[in-house]
Amino acid sequence: MNRFFIIALIAQTGSHFVSANEIDFNQDVRPILSDKCFACHGPDEHDRKADLRLDTFEGATHDNDGTTAIVPGDIKASEAWARIITDDEDEAMPPPKHNKHLTKREKDILKQWILEGAEYKPHWAYTPVTRPEDAPADTSAAIDHFVKQAQSEAGFKASPPTDPATLVRRLSIDLLGLAPSPEAVKTFSQEYSKDPQAAIRKQVDTYLANPAYGERMAVYWLDLARYADTIGYHSDNTRTVSPYRDYVIEAFNKNLPYDQFVREQLAGDLLPNATINQRVASTYNRLLQTTQEGGAQAREYEKIHAADRVRNTSLLFLGSTIGCAQCHDHKFDPFTAHDFYAFAAFFDDIKEKPKGPRKTVLKVPNAAQQKELAALEKNRAIPFSTVVKNDPALGAKIAAGQQKWESNPQPSASSVEAQTPMLVETVKTSGSPHEIQAGGTVKLLLGKNPAKENITVTAPAPKGHYTGLILHALTDSSFPKGGLTVGGNGNFVLTNLKVFHKGKNVRVSGADADYSQPKYPVSDALNGNTAEGWAVNGDKENKPHSALFTFRNPLKAAADDEIKVVLEHQTEQGHHVISKFKLTLTSAPSPLFAREVGPTQEIATLLAKTPRSEEEQDKIDSYYHAFAPALEAHRQQRIAWQKQQKAIDVKVRRTLASEALPAEEMRITTLLNRGDWMDKTGAVIQPAVPVFLNQIGSNQPSEAEKQTTPAERLNRLDLAKWITDPENPLTARTYVNRIWMLLFGRGIASDVSDLGGQGTPPDHPELLDLLASEFIASGWDTKHLVRTILSSQTYQQSSKTNAESLAADPDNVHLSRQGRWRIDGEFVRDIALQHAGLLVHQEGGESVKPLQPAGYWAQLNFPKRTWKASDNLPDRYRRGLYTFWCRSFLHPAMIAFDAPTREECTPQRTRSNIPQQALVLLNEPSFVEAAKALAQRTITEGGSSDEQRINWLFSELLSRAPLAEESKILTGLLSQKRSQDKPDALSTWSVVTRVLLNTYETTSRF
Repeated sequence: MNRFFIIALIAQTGSHFVSANEIDFNQDVRPILSDKCFACHGPDEHDRKADLRLDTFEGATHDNDGTTAIVPGDIKASEAWARIITDDEDEAMPPPKHNKHLTKREKDILKQWILEGAEYKPHWAYTPVTRPEDAPADTSAAIDHFVKQAQSEAGFKASPPTDPATLVRRLSIDLLGLAPSPEAVKTFSQEYSKDPQAAIRKQVDTYLANPAYGERMAVYWLDLARYADTIGYHSDNTRTVSPYRDYVIEAFNKNLPYDQFVREQLAGDLLPNATINQRVASTYNRLLQTTQEGGAQAREYEKIHAADRVRNTSLLFLGSTIGCAQCHDHKFDPFTAHDFYAFAAFFDDIKEKPKGPRKTVLKVPNAAQQKELAALEKNRAIPFSTVVKNDPALGAKIAAGQQKWESNPQPSASSVEAQTPMLVETVKTSGSPHEIQAGGTVKLLLGKNPAKENITVTAPAPKGHYTGLILHALTDSSFPKGGLTVGGNGNFVLTNLKVFHKGKNVRVSGADADYSQPKYPVSDALNGNTAEGWAVNGDKENKPHSALFTFRNPLKAAADDEIKVVLEHQTEQGHHVISKFKLTLTSAPSPLFAREVGPTQEIATLLAKTPRSEEEQDKIDSYYHAFAPALEAHRQQRIAWQKQQKAIDVKVRRTLASEALPAEEMRITTLLNRGDWMDKTGAVIQPAVPVFLNQIGSNQPSEAEKQTTPAERLNRLDLAKWITDPENPLTARTYVNRIWMLLFGRGIASDVSDLGGQGTPPDHPELLDLLASEFIASGWDTKHLVRTILSSQTYQQSSKTNAESLAADPDNVHLSRQGRWRIDGEFVRDIALQHAGLLVHQEGGESVKPLQPAGYWAQLNFPKRTWKASDNLPDRYRRGLYTFWCRSFLHPAMIAFDAPTREECTPQRTRSNIPQQALVLLNEPSFVEAAKALAQRTITEGGSSDEQRINWLFSELLSRAPLAEESKILTGLLSQKRSQDKPDALSTWSVVTRVLLNTYETTSRF
């Protein structure tokens, strides 16, 4: 008599029994104790009731003032049993007020377990991963061996193999997230009839080599890593992280070993000689939700981010809920609060602000850009010192010029700044008009949210040669606060500057300033990009600033020649700006370094000094080389090189990525009492892994640990190595269980979120360990794991069922059939576009915006935004994987098909079946366009008769021929449509294609 039958018998009769097969603690007893008892009598010693611990044998059998909770083999002496069956509500366990009532079946299991000796076993997930001894050498065959063995014990048997058309469709959806073409179905069916396993192996290898495989796998991984294009909290502003998504796709396609995949994401920036790709991988650490709310408390969000990283890292890689120990020791697993904060401390080195905009710290050139930059690097502008050294004649000429300059470095009379007042010629502003000031200044009185403006200033210039123009930003006592700008943190952002001499453009070749901001570097002031430029923020620095703009060639002015200066500028939205400027021409001899007429103070001091050190002379030489007439050609070469580099650089994508802080700047993690972020009394915690698992460092808060210097502390790379250590019992089990879920619809342990006490034990524990050990032995080879599972008869069996089988095993625990389910929202849309011939196959790149309802983003604020569909039409038809992922307002079609917001790690999506999904398939713009395009394909490719076209549609969409009843229904629909106002063929067939795109078979995998 098998164990499953015995338990079923107990549930029906409630009679006392002694089974032939013993109760298994992990399978049968632990889930009951964890759910009903551990909250009060489990690992959390701080809130443990009656000093009774039931999660260990020692605790459960301990004599407590003459009573013992569990006496192995003696039901009458076991106080726990007496409390379970008592009618006294004050004595009953679990207490009635907790609403954790034991069912009769659960009571019988506990009774049987006590009678059998109350054996405890270590939690299955924390035991070493080993290959079952009786497993056949061929792992695919071993899968079938263990599944059939369990089926036999339970009185089940496997379903027959599915038909070839269904199998190739299943493989295509599982591996690519796309439907097979009719040609692929036909070819596979023919090959399958000759040699089924050879045909399957060939088809699997073909799909695994398809770039769409990486895209399909990435969809799931991005759910786990909580990838999104927006920050989540408060304003949910956009951020730049799309290169991480492309890294994940490439990693799956290249079959990057999983242990390396993990290490690069957790610590790619810490790897020796880290590549750009590895640094992009470390973006994983920056994918958490952040805030830009001005009133947010920095310390609070620092702790929020730390907790998020613990939750995500432990859940994603370990299938463990260490995050539950944030406020107290874990109620159900052996994780302590100290474990939580020691885990969080691994991430103390990540450079970031607790609130505010995130800096894009990494440039990610694509392959073409890398090639261009490499070629440019070969032609890098030669340093002036090298030019002089390599050309003796030129060197002698420069030395003579330098000697002459050094003897008289003061400026001539012609190099005095032009002080003639410059008058405003044309001004347009949405605020108050500009005000002309005496003394050659222009005072700006800009209102709130002015549009981008040009300020044109003209003035006669004294006779002379000028090397550049200086823009002076001045303070003024008449301004509020005396500053340059007022109103919030308003910035005057100079985006471009043009100078005209007698109507001819004087080309400006460089800029230098004594002030700029990270978001608006002075180096970008001349690129014409209105999103960047030199920024003056006098609200924060109430002092004058200046910037020098260098002319490509000296400006030679006769007496009173007209000079016109055009300043292109903008102000940040939502702010008032008041600024005062003065413009002066200069003949400063140092176009790249001087901010005043004549040599800098440092150079002037060095020139007066004799003798000079070699370093001091080098400084003077470098200073002179910057404006030496004999080096003008080389200066132009350098300018051209810099311009080329900049032209490439502005097109290069950026991304958030991890950047390690120096040891002395790392954050300090302390143990927070009940998770209170305002508490500052807790002990300092150093990075360490949970104490009950394999150790890479002490997890006890010892005095020695507190004295550990930051340089000696463990880091994220140590954590990544520990996670991927073959001895770690959790990592392989977690990953394998989730891959199985993708291919069967249900994990071997059905709760793929949690392998701990609140999770569910594996239905086939030998099978889980078989695959986990095989995965590790293969070198963490994901494609090998997938091939192994797909080669099994268990995977290839039919998903058809009957009422009897469905009633006996509704969750398919015994794997007596394959699963069938509605596919994920991205794939529903992808497949519709695929059938329509609209799907654009383009890997990687920025996120795109297909059509969505107008006004959907109306509630987004700070700033207000609207969804603007991608201008490039092909971008609108790319795979759903690339759709812009806004956490607070996810694309409505994605929401309808249960896509997560990705605010947290999502190991398994929910699957609903609601009328809204049908409305999306019928009316959402992408699906309407797909139906029309598919109708056009039907007309042009499907034949000439209705019957031919219906047959063609079924072959295209469902990989089969229509049933007679189906043909009859669609023929009737065509007749009905044609009887209405003589519609054209396209609109007529669009009705049919909308119906077929809406069918269960089209949107499901089976």
